[in-house]
Amino acid sequence: MRRTRRTRRGRALSALLLAVLLPAMLAPPPAAAIIPVTDYAHILVNQYWHYVHYVQFALQIYQHYQMLTNQYRQIVNQLTALKKLGNPNWREVYDLLANLDWIMRQGQALAYSYQDVDAQFQQLFPGWMPAQNWPAQRQAQAVRTLDTMRTALDTAGEQFRHDIADQLFLERIKSQMDGIHGHQEALELQSTILMYTAQELGVIKQSLAAANNIQAVYYGHRVNREAQGEATFAAGLARTLAVNRQEPAPGYTAMPSGWPGMGSPAGRQ
Repeated sequence: MRRTRRTRRGRALSALLLAVLLPAMLAPPPAAAIIPVTDYAHILVNQYWHYVHYVQFALQIYQHYQMLTNQYRQIVNQLTALKKLGNPNWREVYDLLANLDWIMRQGQALAYSYQDVDAQFQQLFPGWMPAQNWPAQRQAQAVRTLDTMRTALDTAGEQFRHDIADQLFLERIKSQMDGIHGHQEALELQSTILMYTAQELGVIKQSLAAANNIQAVYYGHRVNREAQGEATFAAGLARTLAVNRQEPAPGYTAMPSGWPGMGSPAGRQ
């Protein structure tokens, strides 16, 4: 019995040892220690490409910044170009022209602005027509001719007094030319100059009208005097011949005193 027990114990112990040692015996031998390897080239290449990506990204940000800056400058330039003149110098000549027209009507002037100037001219200068009242007609013709010339001279003086103010007005326009920044201000300033020129042409037109008025009245006075004098002389001569078919009566003439060659005794001979 005792041997049997010992045998069983020995077998159990052997089996236990086999179970413990067998895995150790079957396990592979331990490997040798691994030596770490560092790939410096690969690391440098990776760092280089990371640096390149960062530079490209920074360049993109800078380009976007420049694009936004350029757009901002374009907007500012557009606003500057569309800016209007703060104080445009507009000229007004309506009052001047109305005043010049009023001056031309003063006295007994035969002004171009009268609606019936044609009828007044024909009444004042009838032309080839014997004088009914020679002294009164000559006086009216002289007075109205001189008044016309006087009023035209007054209009020239009034324009000269306004010319100084007009020159100062032009100086203000010239000073604005140095301060314009955009095409809108340039266009408005150009319009101001064109409007000034157009109004100046209106004043020049009035001056030419006054000058033509003077010439028409002056030459009308001279031509009418010759024509009316000749018509009066012809009428007087016809009446004289009607009284005496052979020769004029001594000391008689139908011409007014003062007519060249006819008011003196030598002219009546």
